[in-house]
Amino acid sequence: MKRTKNNLITIIILGIVVASFMIGVIAVTSFRNVTDENNQEILLHYCKENTQTMNKRFSEVETLVNTLSDYYLEELETPDALRDERFLSSYTEESGKLAHSIIQNNESIVATYLRFNPAITNPTAGFFISRDAKSSTPVYKEITDLSKYDPSDIQNVGWYHIPVQKGEAVWLEPYDNPNNGIYMISYVKPLSLTHAPVMFHRPRGG
Repeated sequence: MKRTKNNLITIIILGIVVASFMIGVIAVTSFRNVTDENNQEILLHYCKENTQTMNKRFSEVETLVNTLSDYYLEELETPDALRDERFLSSYTEESGKLAHSIIQNNESIVATYLRFNPAITNPTAGFFISRDAKSSTPVYKEITDLSKYDPSDIQNVGWYHIPVQKGEAVWLEPYDNPNNGIYMISYVKPLSLTHAPVMFHRPRGG
């Protein structure tokens, strides 16, 4: 009788332990499911929020490029005016001041350039203003000599020839810019009077 009683107590205790264990497993599983669902919702919200932010920045860049291109065209009556070295120098200087101001006051923008059709001006005319990987202050950088590269050399002069050949503003694929040490994407717009691309750069994901 005593043995039966002991066995019954043992079974009851084991039953309580098993029940407690099962409740614990269910609780942990439920918590994990809720956590996973919350993580998915948080991640989805984060993605949507960042997508909206990136789209807003891209739109701002396009607006600024259009603003600059309108200004540049208003100040240039005819492409032949660029053949005059004094006018070209003055035009480039004033255009650069506006571009520098825009970069200085917009953290989303890394660089901008204005280049001219080498059939009208010398192949190094224009400017390239950029921040670099070590400094947030935009400065005038050395610019590429267009005469040294074939138009098919996408790696070195695709930034100029692709938008000119398409005849419209384009977003270029992400690339490493050796001139400033930044991984970026570029928006380039060719101007109808001069075929002079205007480009703003943005670091990818920044």
